[in-house]
Amino acid sequence: MFDVDSQRTLEEVEAINLLPAHEFPTDKAAIELFRSQWRDTFEVKRDPEHIYQQVSKGTLPAGIEYWQPLFFSEPLPPLFSYFPANTLLVNTGDLETSAERFQADTLARFENRGVDPMRPLLPPQSLWLRVDELFSELKNWPRVQLKTEHLPTKAANANLGFQKLPDLAVQAQQKAPLDALRKFLETFDGPVVFSVESEGRREALGELLARIKIAPQRIMRLMKPATVGVI
Repeated sequence: MFDVDSQRTLEEVEAINLLPAHEFPTDKAAIELFRSQWRDTFEVKRDPEHIYQQVSKGTLPAGIEYWQPLFFSEPLPPLFSYFPANTLLVNTGDLETSAERFQADTLARFENRGVDPMRPLLPPQSLWLRVDELFSELKNWPRVQLKTEHLPTKAANANLGFQKLPDLAVQAQQKAPLDALRKFLETFDGPVVFSVESEGRREALGELLARIKIAPQRIMRLMKPATVGVI
């Protein structure tokens, strides 16, 4: 393993295990199973661009995941079947509304595009859990639902020691665009964590913070012990 920052070799890796390129088998037996199940489900077209013809030749076209069940002899198990027994689920936002919206979107897509003879679609229940099935599965696991609002005092509720942040948005049109953040940091005595999604964003954030004389320490994971300061 090589550290790009220090330019030093950290340790030797004896082997690397690669995951398959697809979530389903693509060997000869799997393709033959796909062909057989396609014929049982859809009409076969002789057009070389037809999904059936492409897969028959070993070509996996874009979006082949929508026909993933045809590569398996048994129904696909739900994601929950892969979770360790000690899994704790944590969800944010309105899960039920999001699930219902997704279900409506997939059903609409199936009804609008499922009649395309070149790319006929499997019914949504072949690929995804229904909303009632999702919540039936969720009942089997301990689950924490994170809320942004203060909750009433009940046995299942716990209000953690957090407070809503003030508006710290960068005011690009102002002479001091980071003034709100600067004032907050001057009065807040706890650790502050800035999170970015890429090296480029980290560099851009660093340049902004330098304007108010803030130089964060760099950490790669939140599990690293943090003292009071900016990281």
